[in-house]
Amino acid sequence: MIRRPLPAKLWNRLLEHMIGTAEFDLKVTWTQDTDDRNNIARLNPDMMTLLGVGENDKIIIRYGRDSLSLRVLNCETLDSGQIGLPAPARLKLGMNSVNDVVTVGRNMNHILSKYSQVQAMTILGTLLAVSEVLPDVWTSLAVSALAAPVLVYFVLREEREKVR
Repeated sequence: MIRRPLPAKLWNRLLEHMIGTAEFDLKVTWTQDTDDRNNIARLNPDMMTLLGVGENDKIIIRYGRDSLSLRVLNCETLDSGQIGLPAPARLKLGMNSVNDVVTVGRNMNHILSKYSQVQAMTILGTLLAVSEVLPDVWTSLAVSALAAPVLVYFVLREEREKVR
C-alpha cells in the first residue's frame, strides 16, 4: 500500500468522484524499441476502453510501492491482460522480469488538465452571468464559488461515463 499525505488522499478521493476511476492488474510484456526511447506504454484497444483512456492519454502504473505515469498508445497484438512497458519504466519500478504484474489506472490529474480550458470557460461564464444578475459583488462571488464545483462535475460527466 502506498502511503500518501492526507491532502493528497483527499485530492485523489475528490478526483475519483469527479472523474471516475478504473484499475486493472496486467501482466508486463516487452514493447517496441521506439517505445523505449520515447517512454511510451502499449495497451490493447479493448483495455484502453475499459480504463477510459485514449491514444496519448496518461496512465498510472503501480508496482509494489513505486508508481509512475506514462503516455499510452494502442497495440492490437497485445492481449487484453497485458501491458507493454518500456525498459526505462521497468527499471524505475524495480522490476525483475517482464512477467511481473502491475496495477494500471487512468491518470486523473491528466484528465482534469485536459478539460481545464472547458472548465475555465464554464466558470468564467457563470461568474459573468451571476455578476450581471446579482447587484452585490460579494454575493455574486459567493454564488459563483458555490456553483463552480457543480459545473466542473457536469463538465466531467463524459469522463465518468467512460469507466461505468
